[in-house]
Amino acid sequence: MFKGVTPVIAIILLTGVTLGGIISAYIGIISLTNDIEYNIEKSVLEEFDARGANLKVDVFGNCKIYLRNTGTKDIPMEAISLYLDDQPVKYEPSTGIIKINNVTEITFSGLNYKRYDVKIKLMGKLLEQGYMICSGGAPVYDFSCSIRHLTCNTGETEILALSALTNGFAELVTEGNYNYLLCCDNISSVKTVPNHDCGGSYTGLISLSGNTNALVEKFNLPGGFTNKTSICVEFNDNARLECTRTTSSNCDSWNWKKLVSASGITNANIGNASAYPNNVLCCTVY
Repeated sequence: MFKGVTPVIAIILLTGVTLGGIISAYIGIISLTNDIEYNIEKSVLEEFDARGANLKVDVFGNCKIYLRNTGTKDIPMEAISLYLDDQPVKYEPSTGIIKINNVTEITFSGLNYKRYDVKIKLMGKLLEQGYMICSGGAPVYDFSCSIRHLTCNTGETEILALSALTNGFAELVTEGNYNYLLCCDNISSVKTVPNHDCGGSYTGLISLSGNTNALVEKFNLPGGFTNKTSICVEFNDNARLECTRTTSSNCDSWNWKKLVSASGITNANIGNASAYPNNVLCCTVY
């Protein structure tokens, strides 16, 4: 026993020394584990050559994205960084390999119900960007669209006109030449712009090659038609529409509302929502 120290104090001192040793050992183990994980990740990145590597988002889903390897080599997840609203975020899976031409589902948790701007970087280089919506289920706002013959129903707004339900041309409703109308409810205003700048609380839907007898293209497509007329809409109830071009099955699985479809991304014919199931314009409300 320690000289000049009572037994009780000696026991306390021994206990403190023992606990200190245990804590030091635990911290040492944690530090060693972190060092091993760091060194493994560092080794993976040092061995990875990004030349020929490329990624593309197949689908921006509900709090998830589907990331496809479109390059010429397998890509380790450790080489990928994801940003939401320009902030780095955690996601799953964070390790593993995306093999050539394979698709991996990337999920996010703990996000609020809103739109997020998404950026995907590979070894610090920006490869892809877009946006995704996080929602807890079906939109709480009433919103639907239909193709009508000659006139829209009460409470609906005319968005654009079609010459046919498939393989058709598009025109502004003010032209008055076509018999089919895209009609949507809860739309407070429709306007056209000669570019992609809808402004304010408006959402861009689609771009036309002219005011009538027009082919169509994806809204906000870089390049595209030299002279274009883009259609923008404003939703009621202080809410906003978010729209995208995707497959009919994706629209169904997200519970987004289908508007029209097109034969391609640009220089395309237009049709109703079932005419071209691989290229459907669908929207949700947030």
